[in-house]
Amino acid sequence: MPLGRSALRRLVPSWLALILGCGTEGLLAALYAAFGGVGPCGPTNDLSMLIMIVHMPGLSLASSIQNPWIGMAIILGLPAAIFSAVFYGGIKLHRGRDLVEPPAVRPSKAP
Repeated sequence: MPLGRSALRRLVPSWLALILGCGTEGLLAALYAAFGGVGPCGPTNDLSMLIMIVHMPGLSLASSIQNPWIGMAIILGLPAAIFSAVFYGGIKLHRGRDLVEPPAVRPSKAP
């Protein structure tokens, strides 16, 4: 059964943001695996350059770590956390706007 609008509204905003953030990171990784590439002088196309820019904070943070598995987790986990934070802010902003009642319109008096 597909998720409808009401099912997504029942999710806690933090869980929904985590799902969307990790899904976005997974989509970027899948796009890179399918279409990306890195040559000897850097990225070979625009998609690879975009993915490299998105992962640059994780790359710079993981450059001093000796264990490659921990470094890879940082490189992939930091953008997912950033995406999740951005989605969380958007969800809270959007859901907060839905809770505000529009002002009642008073009928104008005809002269």
